[in-house]
Amino acid sequence: MKAAVSTWRDRVAPVFDVSNTIVVVDIESGTISNRCSEYLDENDSSAKILKIVRLKIDMLVCGAISRSMCDLIAANGILIVPFVSGQVNEVIQALIDDRLHEERFDMPGRRKCFFNPEKYSFKKKETHMPGRGKSGQGAGQPGGCAGKTGPGRGQGGGMNTSGFCACPQCGHKVEHVKGNPCYEQACPSCGAAMSRG
Repeated sequence: MKAAVSTWRDRVAPVFDVSNTIVVVDIESGTISNRCSEYLDENDSSAKILKIVRLKIDMLVCGAISRSMCDLIAANGILIVPFVSGQVNEVIQALIDDRLHEERFDMPGRRKCFFNPEKYSFKKKETHMPGRGKSGQGAGQPGGCAGKTGPGRGQGGGMNTSGFCACPQCGHKVEHVKGNPCYEQACPSCGAAMSRG
């Protein structure tokens, strides 16, 4: 199984769409057989997705991600576990130990995720996992946008965007993800708290 974690410094990147680095790990029998970092072009979504596909990634663990990006990646058979936060090494270990569903790995403001370690386990090597249906809890297959849900997301609300979040320190802008307040996001460029642009 090959998993990728979107990173910013030594943490999970708060917004995948504008992140430019992933840590890729090959996991076999509960241990990491290979680990490397890969650069992604944050300004070219198509190139970013193509790179992930070429790396033969099975699962992408990330922070916030736009619905359009999520759908495009999932269409290539890649399972997405979004709205994850924490130190990269701790997140990878939690993934190996089937503990990624713990609340301490939730992004602020998010409820518990749908990640079910009993149905998607590196140890058991099973491939079914709850995905996101119209109600937000439909059964899905690998390649779905499985993950966490927050206010306004459980009845088909999706991950619509509305405007931008802007960094008051450096002026960097990212697409605003509905239901994910700007002030809860860290600027991908300088790490300052974002505000509504």
